[in-house]
Amino acid sequence: MPASTATESTVSESMKPSVAFSTPAQNKLQKEIVALNAELRALDCRSALGEKSEEDGDLKVKLNRKLQEKMSELRKKEKEQARQKQHRLTRKRKFEELCNKDPNLQKELKMQPAHGRPSLEKSRPDLLSAIVDIATHGCAADERRRTENLRSVKTLDELTDALVHCGYNISRSGVYLRLLPRRSDTQEGKCHVNTVPVKLTRAQTDFHKTHTNGKFAMATIANMEELASVLGPQEVCFTALIRVLLTLPIGADLIDCS
Repeated sequence: MPASTATESTVSESMKPSVAFSTPAQNKLQKEIVALNAELRALDCRSALGEKSEEDGDLKVKLNRKLQEKMSELRKKEKEQARQKQHRLTRKRKFEELCNKDPNLQKELKMQPAHGRPSLEKSRPDLLSAIVDIATHGCAADERRRTENLRSVKTLDELTDALVHCGYNISRSGVYLRLLPRRSDTQEGKCHVNTVPVKLTRAQTDFHKTHTNGKFAMATIANMEELASVLGPQEVCFTALIRVLLTLPIGADLIDCS
């Protein structure tokens, strides 16, 4: 078996991915080893065709020596990677044993049992009850009285501001995900996992914002109607533009009261 073929089989075994993490240093060495093997194969093909020169022998020796150095460096890095992995696992296991013996140690070291940011309910267990207490004031019962859900008349921004004022560090979307969704069979509704029996009311179209001059306008219309009833139908004419036209018997001027 040629030396290049033996080295290729060794490199293929050492280049098998052992972990899913990225290893830039090992990847760089693997690319260099592949390039060296390609140069050695080119020299073997040249010698097989009878085109071997005097410099090819020295070049092949240098390439083989450099290839062995790169392969040795790659094996060292792989072993070092395995040792570091084992060290991390051993340290993690020892920390877990110490935390199981002393639960206060886990709080001091701020170690979490799982990856990712912990839920706010773990540090503030009274969050859900606070949402219910804030939303209960001024809320309405279910439309059909079939469930115990509460329809809050507060807006989501008001509910979030009230929670922040009480000392809860929570965002607007975090508050919304802890309320009942509009529909639970949608993809967005499946994100509502830990919820309270509170549901935001839908926008109602039967409530209009009161105008500042609304009462004055209604009083004016009422006075005009009373005056029209006193003058009688001969002196008053109602048009389609909702305008009351008054004619006075003393003068010929026309007063337009819009």
